[in-house]
Amino acid sequence: MNFSNAAAQLNDLQKDLYQKAYSEAQAYTTVQAKALGRYGSEFYRCLPQRFSLSSLAKINNRISRSNIILYGDFHTLRQSQRGLLRLIRSFHQSQPDRKIAIAMEMFSADDQLAIDAYIAGDLSEEQFLSDICYEDSWGFPFQNYSSILQEAKNYGFKVIGVNASRVGSKNSILSRDSLIAGNLTEVMKKLPDHLVFCLIGEFHIADLHLPSQLKQFSEYGESLDICRIVTNVDSYYFKLPTSKVSGQSEYLELAEDFFCIMNTSPWIKWQSLANWELLKQVGCNIIDSSQDDDSLDDFNEDGIDIEYHIIYLAKELAKFLAIDTADLSLDRVYSHLLSEDQKSVTFKFDSNRCSYDLLGIVNRVQLDGFYYYPPTYDVVLSKLSLNHLSTIAGQHLQAVGLISNIPEPYDEVTKFYFEVLKVAAGVFSVKTLNPKRKSPDLNDYIEFVNKTSRKRLIGPGRIQRENSRNVLKHHQLMVDFCEDFTSTYDLEVRLAPLLKFNFSHSGILVQSIGGVLGLHLYHRAMETKLSLDQVRRLFKLAVSSRDSLLCKTLEIYKLIL
Repeated sequence: MNFSNAAAQLNDLQKDLYQKAYSEAQAYTTVQAKALGRYGSEFYRCLPQRFSLSSLAKINNRISRSNIILYGDFHTLRQSQRGLLRLIRSFHQSQPDRKIAIAMEMFSADDQLAIDAYIAGDLSEEQFLSDICYEDSWGFPFQNYSSILQEAKNYGFKVIGVNASRVGSKNSILSRDSLIAGNLTEVMKKLPDHLVFCLIGEFHIADLHLPSQLKQFSEYGESLDICRIVTNVDSYYFKLPTSKVSGQSEYLELAEDFFCIMNTSPWIKWQSLANWELLKQVGCNIIDSSQDDDSLDDFNEDGIDIEYHIIYLAKELAKFLAIDTADLSLDRVYSHLLSEDQKSVTFKFDSNRCSYDLLGIVNRVQLDGFYYYPPTYDVVLSKLSLNHLSTIAGQHLQAVGLISNIPEPYDEVTKFYFEVLKVAAGVFSVKTLNPKRKSPDLNDYIEFVNKTSRKRLIGPGRIQRENSRNVLKHHQLMVDFCEDFTSTYDLEVRLAPLLKFNFSHSGILVQSIGGVLGLHLYHRAMETKLSLDQVRRLFKLAVSSRDSLLCKTLEIYKLIL
């Protein structure tokens, strides 16, 4: 396989996932799609064919000169709302004295008293959602929006409901543009010293929709300065250079007052819609106030076939890595759900199948939201997201392809490196399936140690610094042994204090070391410094003893050193 193929094949994989997720979403939303009809097509028609790479700083500068910012929302995708949250945070940090108001389509103007009471802390979330009839009037996952409301609480931002009244007859989508424009105009009149960010469904910000109506209502008329921002436009994603596809967020300039933020893969956007529509059709409660900043798309587990999603993603990953699944039994995986508020073990492994410490597994589940146990293909979850399932898919692919004659129970060194390689497989998988997924690399740990070296830290900060130092110590250990492997005994001696720290802090070091290894393998492949043939070694482990496991680990480390 040519070294230059990895990034191109990643793009092909993303297109394949996108086509399947888009088709699934459209199958669920056929009636809605027909109702939107020409209205939706106007949005796609207004998107320029060309764009240039921009920056968050440039967007902030343009925002500062605007009267109002219209931010296009994809309601079922948390990364869409988190994009607005990051944008507001960034702007507030650059101009802390500028007053900010957040206008939200999810609330009607009738909800303002309840909104004010909730932001002031005088109304519980449960009562707030009940008072505004949230499930009937909006219904999209509330946790997607709750972080924005929390930010408003923390910084004293105004939150304004601008949707049409719930009272009376239903309004057409075109008439709602006119009503929302009128409400926004009143907001700008009442708060002339505030910069207004409006979170509104993306179709509304087409040229002929809300922007046109705003200019008719506004006292500024055509001179009203509107900045529009959309997110995750499918066609733009696949036009980005392959080197950019594997980055973090990208900022695109579509016009002088029109931008696009790319912060997730298109297939995840459409899969989030398909999952939401599915749950709605089977009658599941989709309101979930839980917080999970790392998840892009939390969804309720009721009605979701967890095993199907894991196996599907594992097979897609195998296709990308050119792993022949004909001889692999990928079709067996067993899921167990663990409630977040439960302190005891509430799931059962077959005692003949699992020798791991169940309490340790529960600790990891409570920290990460999931845990995968390779020997038996068991998954324990407290929270579902496509990122979690993508991670598990890579770990499952590795476990199914593992050839090991090492008897259980494993000694601590063996268990440590099995876990490191498992985590690495999961991180490589989630980065492949969702290139926008954030994960710390070695430089992040170096930067944190340098930044805090002379600070007196306590609690979690102190643990994080010690963990960062241990990540760097382990990396140097691998460098030394890759250059001159002496004996497994020497490795074990130098590893002992790291094992003790890892055990004392619920496997935090394993997660960090494995994460760095998986991320660096991913980046090396995308930078054409590794072939997928080489990366495949992480997923086709053939070990027969502890020594062979350590040799295999060093062999994989040599790929990134």
